[in-house]
Amino acid sequence: MRRLIETDISQPWRAEDVARHFAMSEASFRRWLAKSGPGFSQILLNTRLEKGLGMLQSTDTPISSIALECGFKTPSHFSEAFRKRFGLKPRSIRTAEF
Repeated sequence: MRRLIETDISQPWRAEDVARHFAMSEASFRRWLAKSGPGFSQILLNTRLEKGLGMLQSTDTPISSIALECGFKTPSHFSEAFRKRFGLKPRSIRTAEF
């Protein structure tokens, strides 16, 4: 599922779309996810944040552009989610203030 999301990380993915890709009903897909760990929203968020982390570490792309490229609606939403997940502000990755 992560590989599918990574093919177009900025797409507004929905569980229904991913389920259809795997030839499953959305209900079956959600049940399968419930048995195997984190839910769809958490997997999507983590995939986007990890992609953003990689871009922060390997490119000079502005943080606001990274946020949008990773599927976040606003740079502030990206920054807040990033800080919650990694304990650092995205800017800290660039300036090595951690």
